[in-house]
Amino acid sequence: MRFDWYAATIARHPMEVVGTLRREFGAEVRQTHGLHGYTQGFDLVGPHGTMAKVLAGGANGNPHAWASGEDTERFVQLVRSEWPLEHTVSRMDSAEDFQGPGSWDRLNAECLEVADRLRLKVSQAGDYHRLEDGRTLYVGSRKAAVFIRLYEKGKQLRAKVTQGAELIPADWCRLEAQVRPQKEARKAAAFVTPEQAWGFAGWTHDLALRCMALDVPRVQMNVWRESDDERAFAFMVRQYGHMLERLRRDLGDWQCVGLQIGDAVADLWRERS
Repeated sequence: MRFDWYAATIARHPMEVVGTLRREFGAEVRQTHGLHGYTQGFDLVGPHGTMAKVLAGGANGNPHAWASGEDTERFVQLVRSEWPLEHTVSRMDSAEDFQGPGSWDRLNAECLEVADRLRLKVSQAGDYHRLEDGRTLYVGSRKAAVFIRLYEKGKQLRAKVTQGAELIPADWCRLEAQVRPQKEARKAAAFVTPEQAWGFAGWTHDLALRCMALDVPRVQMNVWRESDDERAFAFMVRQYGHMLERLRRDLGDWQCVGLQIGDAVADLWRERS
């Protein structure tokens, strides 16, 4: 499972964001027009096209950046390593691929069962007549915080290429959760895995369990309240958990780890004073 779209608002100077993306991606920066109230736009362009986009300026405040498709994972790693506590997530798409006879029929049935049971909106697009160019099933409202797409990725790619179509599996399907975190959950989303993104709604949690045997924690988007200190502590544990565990083994127990950290912090304050 992986992120297929990741959009973040980053509390840093726009040129720092653009410059970091340019350097780490080895990309060319092309200035474009602004969108959605932003007055400036920047495309980070590599050998195979645009790798990421940045919007800046105007009344929106901090710059907004995003990547999609094959460049998303690299973008996520960069944003989370460079600005772990300075970014919030406005959209993340988590995708899982399936292949094998009957993949579409099984996944389609599971999605429709959940949709019918909960009276969720359902719409369809693509080649439902000849079944050649690929079908897409949408569950939920496009305006909602969580939205699902199921589509025949293999057939869609086969319809686009001029040669080598037979090398693309026709039964390749992709199930994708599009999540637009709300309120304080945008901060929490900066640390979640692609799997955990399926926990931002009860019905996507249910669907992940049915389709992928994936039981992820639920995130209550409208009641999430996490302080900056809690976010910083969570980041420290994720970033340095393995090192702390090695330290525990060396020292004997967690109490000794705490004492060593306390001594190190005290030494730091003495040096600064």
